[in-house]
Amino acid sequence: TLGFLPGGTGNAFMHDLKATNPKIAIQKIIKEKTKKIDILKLEFTHSTEYAINIVGWGMVTDILILAEKMRWVGSMRYSLASLYYIFNKATKRTKCIIDSTEIDNKKYIFILICNTIHTGKGMQAAPKALIDDGFMDIILLKSTISKLQLLKLFPQIFSGAHIKSPYIEYLQAKKIKLIPETKDVLNIDGEAKCLTPVRVSVIPKKISIFY
Repeated sequence: TLGFLPGGTGNAFMHDLKATNPKIAIQKIIKEKTKKIDILKLEFTHSTEYAINIVGWGMVTDILILAEKMRWVGSMRYSLASLYYIFNKATKRTKCIIDSTEIDNKKYIFILICNTIHTGKGMQAAPKALIDDGFMDIILLKSTISKLQLLKLFPQIFSGAHIKSPYIEYLQAKKIKLIPETKDVLNIDGEAKCLTPVRVSVIPKKISIFY
């Protein structure tokens, strides 16, 4: 059984556990109340990885890479990196297969695959997500959004209101395969690593945690 303590700047998983305060996190471990949670399995051409939080493609990875280069700014670096890519909006083309539905060669700004509600700094990227429901929540941001509309959309991710946007597709599924036109780095639980294509699937209630 795994226990978690907050650290770093994002603490996305700790937000889902409502334990961003270290004392609360320690109390959850001491009480020994447990539950089993889902994990995400990522299958690449020559390797396999696992995630408990998110898998991101497109702008969400670009933001992570830039933010890592701006550590001297502190926790503001994610917001600054996000603003940079909003004003330098880039789209990428990918084929994806979600469960049995194939989406052929559409352009997106990003695709975010979530096991948890939160991403870094308390953003409610996937407000309908549950860590033990056997599904991943998939957020696809369409390329047709303008820079101004993207700037207006960005703050809404903190409340989860962004999913009401006509430029957002919000899906729940058990598996997804991403086959972009180029080999792209992914954001895997806050680390930029591995290269597409990738097949992501849910392994239901695989590990036990204190909560």
